[in-house]
Amino acid sequence: KFIIFNSKSKFIIVQSLIVYSKSTKNGIISSYLFNQKFMNKFIYIFLLILFTQQLANCQDSTTLTHEIGAEESAKMSVYRQSRDFTATNPPNGTVRNIAEFEPMESVLVRYPFGVPVSFIAEMSEDIVVTTICANINEENSIRSTYTSSGVNLDNCVFLHAPSDSYWVRDYGPWWITDGADDFGIVNFPYDRPRPNDNDIPIAVSNDLNVNLFGMDLEHTGGNYMCDGMGVAASTDLVWEENSSMTHDEINEVMNDFLGIHTYHVLIDPPGDYIKHIDCWGKFLDVDKVIIGQVPVSDSRYGDYEFVANYFAQAISSYGVPYQVFRVYSPGGYPATPYTNSLILNDKVFVPQSGSQWDDEAIAVYEEAMPGYEIIGIMSDNWEDTDALHCRSKGLADKGMLHIYHLPILGEIDNQNDYEITATIKAYSGESLYADSLKVYYKVDNSDYQFVALTTSGNDLYSVTIPMQDAGSEISYFIHAADESMRSENHPLIGISDPHVFSIKQPTAPILSVSEAEVELTMAADETETTTIQLSNIGTGTLDFSIAFTDFSLSNFVNANPLSGNIVAGNSTEIILSFDATGLTDGEYTANMVVTDNSKGTVNIPITLTINGTSAISSPTEVLQKIRSYPNPFSDEVTVSFDVMESINATFEVFSLTGKLLYTANEDCSAASTQKFVWNSGSNNSVPTGIYVYRITTQKSAVFGKIIKLK
Repeated sequence: KFIIFNSKSKFIIVQSLIVYSKSTKNGIISSYLFNQKFMNKFIYIFLLILFTQQLANCQDSTTLTHEIGAEESAKMSVYRQSRDFTATNPPNGTVRNIAEFEPMESVLVRYPFGVPVSFIAEMSEDIVVTTICANINEENSIRSTYTSSGVNLDNCVFLHAPSDSYWVRDYGPWWITDGADDFGIVNFPYDRPRPNDNDIPIAVSNDLNVNLFGMDLEHTGGNYMCDGMGVAASTDLVWEENSSMTHDEINEVMNDFLGIHTYHVLIDPPGDYIKHIDCWGKFLDVDKVIIGQVPVSDSRYGDYEFVANYFAQAISSYGVPYQVFRVYSPGGYPATPYTNSLILNDKVFVPQSGSQWDDEAIAVYEEAMPGYEIIGIMSDNWEDTDALHCRSKGLADKGMLHIYHLPILGEIDNQNDYEITATIKAYSGESLYADSLKVYYKVDNSDYQFVALTTSGNDLYSVTIPMQDAGSEISYFIHAADESMRSENHPLIGISDPHVFSIKQPTAPILSVSEAEVELTMAADETETTTIQLSNIGTGTLDFSIAFTDFSLSNFVNANPLSGNIVAGNSTEIILSFDATGLTDGEYTANMVVTDNSKGTVNIPITLTINGTSAISSPTEVLQKIRSYPNPFSDEVTVSFDVMESINATFEVFSLTGKLLYTANEDCSAASTQKFVWNSGSNNSVPTGIYVYRITTQKSAVFGKIIKLK
């Protein structure tokens, strides 16, 4: 007899061996028998040695925890330098990282188990369960357990590979498609000194015969989630574990190997554990995320609210802010990390522990993911932040039927029709069923109807939903099927949670005026300007015109421009010019009427007060009737005045800061009209604005304002 011990499988096998020789002469078989006493002693000693080794192996295995222990932590720096990891070039072409909520063909678990066998039985009803085990002996033992526990063995396969722990989420393969439409696995240095776990992606790649890429960036699957459209998120653990790289360098690696163009790196709200994002958050869809919630009295409350608000303000790949769902996870036994759930095709498995919050957690998932089957998985083996997501991982469907589409969402303007475009790719290589390619839509609460998609080649498809009444709400989803018998929708759950957009109600342009009234005080014979602003705060284009009515004396005010149009959201300035020439002390009124194509007319009362007679209107003054025109002007303005006696006059133009821009002198004869012309383009070109002019004689100095337009 002899003993075979397999250290990997941790099984002891006792077998009998008869060593014989055959006599060619008489055909007698002779048995060689060992001394029985010696043999018994040998077996006892050998079994004792092996049992001791087996016990040591079991103790080493059971001391591993989800968190890196003190002993492992001490080994980590040496392990980083010596671990066997092969870096490769990134995949060619456009790379897409596959999300958890996309189609999966299998789910990965490891033996000894970290999840209830009842959970495995539930998954095996619809999908292949791939179990990591050491060898055929472990496989046979697992098969026996599966049979007695109701697991569908027809949906079970076994991956023979050594492993160190059951946290397959952390070390399991990350799936991509590349520019050649081939599926691949991205491997990375696992952030634990567990070499067998670190090699599981290699074993999966070999077993499934898919391309393997080595991304030289230390990481862990529990600290990573993506949306399948180039957006991903982790905690800042990824920065800490790759401290020799800049953030930009990390982002570049993520883009090269995984096609991640937007990488959200966040604080870790729990703050006292392994800093994995799946301990507190999870993408449920491209534009949906679930975030844990703790009591206000919890010291971590502010950090949890910070990350929830962060996602509420961030823009998803659909071009709209994330829908943020909250699930109460206060911590402490028997509380459960409800975000540590597993999405597996059309089922969502939510950890349960008998906590009073279990039912509420299920209700949150039902609200967030209508159409999915939400299944609670009870166990007393869950930790505060570690449950079934950490201990299981989907393997992508390599023949998936994938629909890429940027949906129409929210409130949009009314159009003649609404174009729906999509890229539909059958990775199975099978043809699409032409009569399956449809967009189903409904208007408000009506029944669904469909329009057929048409192709323009290169897997591109489009169709238009016809024009609908303003105020209508349109719900729609895309459907396709292929000859591999796969059927797919976009969004993934289809009719139960469609894309939704609504048509804006038509609204007229709306006029807003900056001033409710205009009041101005001037001296007689002066000129003055002021501005008001007209704005269109509605939609469409606003047409306006201006007129003045109800003058109390004579026309003393004008506007420029007197008409125009303003597009939605824009404004225009109206320059009001006042001319007090010939007016005496007192109050003068008028009414400015703005007529537009929105709500009719707006009346703006105008009051001009003349306070004191200016020096230039005195009969003894040499200058009278000073005026500027055009005012406002574009390039050239003329200032004229009547001269009562012969005199020398100096004309000067200043900026509002007092800078002299132009000067001219003229000898004026009595009883004449004198003009000064300022060309703001040829004479020291100046920008649009308000300028001051001054006419100086031996007896007086007169000021006025002029306005330059564009």
